[in-house]
Amino acid sequence: MTSRQRMRIALERGKPDRVPIAMVADLDFYCKAAGRPLWEFEFGDNAARAAIQRDAHLRFPDNDFTLCWTGVDHETAASRRVVVEDGQPFLEWTATGERTPIQPRKTAAHWSERGGGITSRSGWERPIASEQEIEAALGPVPTVQDILRRGIYDPVAALRRDLGERAYIAVAAHGVFPTALDAMGGFEEGMLALRDRPHLFRAVVEQFALRSAATLQAGARQGADAAWLGGYLEGSDLISPAA
Repeated sequence: MTSRQRMRIALERGKPDRVPIAMVADLDFYCKAAGRPLWEFEFGDNAARAAIQRDAHLRFPDNDFTLCWTGVDHETAASRRVVVEDGQPFLEWTATGERTPIQPRKTAAHWSERGGGITSRSGWERPIASEQEIEAALGPVPTVQDILRRGIYDPVAALRRDLGERAYIAVAAHGVFPTALDAMGGFEEGMLALRDRPHLFRAVVEQFALRSAATLQAGARQGADAAWLGGYLEGSDLISPAA
């Protein structure tokens, strides 16, 4: 039985030949397992990202599952490259030749001390306050072809080609509910909007749902078997059995 078959049978409540192993890992673990520096994943092209995840998966032959982190869009990949001088990697912008030294990634402890884990803080400069502002803030809904042309799911296609039936491949998916909360000012402000302006909140959720549907369809066309829903508010208390 292949890994892909084993995972599908288990998720459909069947009985596979053995209990499937789904090792869910972040990109820094993939780099360590593949013996590659983290900056190669963060600033490399889609081929590098796919190779790192493939090599990490192959290091653990009993693992049936891989969570594929998306790639970089073609425009971004063409605008930069990594140059290494005396062991120090630099990010170089091809249009200007300007270089910036690549520093080690901050640790989880550092982010905790600086308040990086606070979910009530919105990254939006101007939270959505009316239905008229939704389209201006989000822009038009992309089509599946638009997303495929950007190339962000190219690593999925590469993994499917290289691993075949040896992996059940999932793509990371952000839940529309926490995304809507963030777009409306953060956790507290978003929950107040859900109470006081439910029609506006629903309209924002629906717009994010349309965008999420397009990205998931693009991932599926490139060979993904499933989506890994990692939103911090996407628990069973918020998702009905019907949804």
